[in-house]
Amino acid sequence: MEKLDHGSQYKVVLIIAPSGFGKAKLIQQWSQLNKNISGIEPLCLNIESEDNHPIIFIDKLISEFTTWDPNIKDQRIFQDIHNQKLVDESALEIDPDSGLQPSIETLLNELINSLLHLAGDRFLIMLDYHQIENPTIHSMVAYLIDYLPPNLHLVITSQVIPPLQIPRLRARRKLLEIGHEDML
Repeated sequence: MEKLDHGSQYKVVLIIAPSGFGKAKLIQQWSQLNKNISGIEPLCLNIESEDNHPIIFIDKLISEFTTWDPNIKDQRIFQDIHNQKLVDESALEIDPDSGLQPSIETLLNELINSLLHLAGDRFLIMLDYHQIENPTIHSMVAYLIDYLPPNLHLVITSQVIPPLQIPRLRARRKLLEIGHEDML
């Protein structure tokens, strides 16, 4: 809990531990404490194996963000998800820098821009990130990490180190790591 209390000093908090080590319980207790202190509820994205499609994942992510700003879903680009205007991930070329197709990159930029007006430190928790196997989703999360507003912090729980830019975050001191040894 002490380490998590310093999470606002980092872009990403990474909690890695095998199943049964109490990651979910730790996050639940910390979330409640954080909400009581800051008055801002951390968002919690419970990742399941069914979330391995980029559109399903981004839709779930946007749904979580409506807790902080209900108007997010009213924006045209987010409505396009439901209108099926975003093409299948295999139909467009991928940007070599971001690893994303242009429509998904545009969507993520709109999402990031829509969060800039929110005040106070805010946390998005991604529980069970190890369920994600789709490289496009890893690229999406990496893109989010690169362009997170300064007051938005990502907390990721996983059983394994995710294929994100972990070494770069470590080198830049933007990563707080909590391992199973910290939870004993």
